[in-house]
Amino acid sequence: MNRKIYELYDKYKEKEKNNPNEYYFNNPQNIFYKNYEYAKSYKYLEKENENIQKEVKYLRIKNQKLEHENNNLVSYIRTILKAIKHFFRELLQIGNDKVKEATTSEIKDYYDNKDFDKDDVYDIAIDTTKEEELFDYVDIDNYYSKGDLEL
Repeated sequence: MNRKIYELYDKYKEKEKNNPNEYYFNNPQNIFYKNYEYAKSYKYLEKENENIQKEVKYLRIKNQKLEHENNNLVSYIRTILKAIKHFFRELLQIGNDKVKEATTSEIKDYYDNKDFDKDDVYDIAIDTTKEEELFDYVDIDNYYSKGDLEL
């Protein structure tokens, strides 16, 4: 049956090429061919849509995995920065003058790179010998408390 339909369809296509100006809807056979062509196009579009839906589903799953991985990495980076802040604070409290100068320079670099904000610098520098220098650098008044910075 399918073979017969394909043969008729091929004959129709050949006839259509030979007589492009012929009015095809006068003949029921021509209507059949047009419907067959539309059905074939519709099936193709359905298959394309199905493939696109599969790809969208795959990409959504992949996106969720990447978001999860990104969240893990951001959390890991925050943990590392917290450890660095604690380490810098310890160096400012117990280090010698040379170590304190190098640490102050590093804190300024972190602040300039936007890895630290004013709250971070406040937490690191409060009650240390480099408090005034760091507060001046990030424009924090000495009499502010951390709660005042958030206003």
